[in-house]
Amino acid sequence: MSGRVSGARLVVAYVRHRGVQVLVFALLGFLLAAAVVGPATVRASAAAAAAESLRAELSQRTFALQTNNPEVIDHLDGLPEVGPVQDGVGEVASGDASAPVAVRTTTDPQLQLGVLSAGEHPDEPGELSISEPVAEALGVAIGDTVSVRSDDDEAAGLVVGYVRDPAHVADSTIIRVVHDSPSFHPTRWLSNADFYTYPELRLALDRRSATYQPVEWLLFGAEVNSPQLLRALAYVPAGAGILGGILFLSLVAALARTWTSDAGTLVAAGLTPRSAWRHILWTSLGSVLLGVIAGFWAVLAGIRLARTEVSAWLGQSWGHVVTPWSQVALVVGTVMLAAALSVPVARYLPRLWSWRPRPTRARRRWLVPVAGAVAVAGAIVWLIALRASFAVVDDPTARLAPIGAAVVLLSAPIIFGALLGRAFPGAIRSLFSGFARAMWVPAAVVATLVLATGLWSAQTTRDANRGESMSPLPVPAGSFVISSMPDTAIPALRGLYGDLGGHDVVAYEIPDATDGNLRVSSPGTLRCMIDSGVTTITEVPPRCYDSPVVAPINTVLLGPPGSDPQAEGGLVADDAVGLIWFSRDTGSITRTGTTDAGPGAGLGGNLPGLVVPADGSVAQEYNLEPSGMSEVMLTDFHRLSPEDRYALRAGVLRLAPGAELADGTSRTGYDRMRTQADVVSVVGAVAAGTVLLLGGGLAVLAQRLTRRTLVDVGFSPARRAVLALCWSLVPVLSAALALALVFLTVSVGGRALDVSFGELWYLPGIAAVVASGILWFVFYRVPERGRP
Repeated sequence: MSGRVSGARLVVAYVRHRGVQVLVFALLGFLLAAAVVGPATVRASAAAAAAESLRAELSQRTFALQTNNPEVIDHLDGLPEVGPVQDGVGEVASGDASAPVAVRTTTDPQLQLGVLSAGEHPDEPGELSISEPVAEALGVAIGDTVSVRSDDDEAAGLVVGYVRDPAHVADSTIIRVVHDSPSFHPTRWLSNADFYTYPELRLALDRRSATYQPVEWLLFGAEVNSPQLLRALAYVPAGAGILGGILFLSLVAALARTWTSDAGTLVAAGLTPRSAWRHILWTSLGSVLLGVIAGFWAVLAGIRLARTEVSAWLGQSWGHVVTPWSQVALVVGTVMLAAALSVPVARYLPRLWSWRPRPTRARRRWLVPVAGAVAVAGAIVWLIALRASFAVVDDPTARLAPIGAAVVLLSAPIIFGALLGRAFPGAIRSLFSGFARAMWVPAAVVATLVLATGLWSAQTTRDANRGESMSPLPVPAGSFVISSMPDTAIPALRGLYGDLGGHDVVAYEIPDATDGNLRVSSPGTLRCMIDSGVTTITEVPPRCYDSPVVAPINTVLLGPPGSDPQAEGGLVADDAVGLIWFSRDTGSITRTGTTDAGPGAGLGGNLPGLVVPADGSVAQEYNLEPSGMSEVMLTDFHRLSPEDRYALRAGVLRLAPGAELADGTSRTGYDRMRTQADVVSVVGAVAAGTVLLLGGGLAVLAQRLTRRTLVDVGFSPARRAVLALCWSLVPVLSAALALALVFLTVSVGGRALDVSFGELWYLPGIAAVVASGILWFVFYRVPERGRP
């Protein structure tokens, strides 16, 4: 080529020449953006819908309080900036058609409850807004008059607006404004001021006669209790970004030789080497970025066009789609980082293709014995560490087990290569030794990856399973517990729960704690406290807790009149439990005693340790009077679908904003540990397979001429298959040894042969075996002349 050609024209010509390559990079960027932005958009939009719904249910107020104490209610009625809300269930009728609804009633027109979709909020007594699904089902239009029946009260109301619940697509609600009357019984109060700043409320709040929470806490609870699918989507963007970066660098490695040739051509056309490589870099980077931009807008447009269908699939009704700009920045950052590494990888990787260890004959003679000695030393360290793990006191030596195992695995490929080479006669053995040396580093790295990821995954899963088996559940499995719920809100809860398909609701009344608190313990704990001279409830020594229960000193609640006293089984001894009465203000113990009680199913933990009849001897002796608050357990909560469980939790946050919730279907810390272990196993499998395919692939390419020569000199296919098999067995045996070391370290060293390690800890080893099978086929395949 004569003369110099402009850089722009060279880039255009290069893009035309490598059009397929450009399309592959663009497709990679498109898929990366779709995998990151799609789940992030769905999760962000769902979270925004839940937050919008909760804020609307609280009329954009900052604090929500609940109580059933008459004195507290009287104080609240005298605060003009506090708005009351009554939650109930009822029926709305229009003509001959009717439908069950949740009825939210207020006497404060300034409370604008719900998300308005059409019309206006009710601001006069007798006006109401109705949810869109109910209005559509009954054929109700704005301006119509409907009949609302709630709590044995029936009244007509003028429909002035439609509302929707962004977090619940099938919401059926009536929101109305009424005059204050004796039939109006609020269940919650909303305010922008902190309730604790009112002096007349502080004593009641300190005594828990009333409870309140800021809306930010409720929003955090809504996020924690979001459906598992949405919580899982939080890990997708980061995982997709990392995987996209690995794929990008892998593609760069595969194209390194081609890019080196292209760079030489561009240099011959008049560019400097740096400029040539810069043009190649920006071409590939530009292709990926164009794909990212196209993928981002395509996914975002698709979700926006199908907003109704996507949100309905999640059981929600989105008003808008949230753009996850932070996730977009993650994608672009990943692409830029991978691109910055692509040129060094592409420029220097070809130099490694032709490199392999070539020890001299004298060194080669000592290589295998030295590797064997190193492996023996590592095995000794591993055995010593394994022995130290049996010590009663924690021995730091036990932490050396992974190091000893890693030393063994670093030497294993050399030993396995030498042993497998003995299957061939002299000349072929020498040839095989050259092949095996090229596999030493990839096999050692992969075996170490299998050890590290498999060991962490197995140990984490084992610890989670062991801890879970030794820890009692804080609430009965599959149940949902609501602590401190106003009795007036329980009927609305029963209605909501029944509409969602639930049936079993158990409620225990919380006694008034104005004069003091009654607690239950085991008789043995009580005797130990008396013998130790304990005078306050906070001074109980740990040695007195003789029962393996979550709460060795637990609450006493009131059951139905005439019922039998029941206690947590771990607290019952000789059909009796201990009772402790102490001052609420000082915590000083003033009375102790025992009472008869039988073991009750499901008690303990976040549930009461003892339930006594409201008209029984214990209630009379200790003057236990209902406080108007109850602890409610939904025992068949697990039978609801994930969407219905989410809707129920959201409803409870509205009905009882000051309550404490405990979900027996939610993922525990042990579940999260197992999930982390599974993720590490999958990542380890991807990493092991990728490293082995890249390293072994480069070794196969470097031996292309030798493999072709074997065919030309008449090496039979069967002998080539055996040669390829022995060569690919080097990483297979190394990975198998790594899995064996993982199993022995975790089982024998952890003395946990009876505890499961999970099902994915061996996945990295399986990935190494699969990659070795692929390498065997590539090695066995006859290379074409003149092509790698």
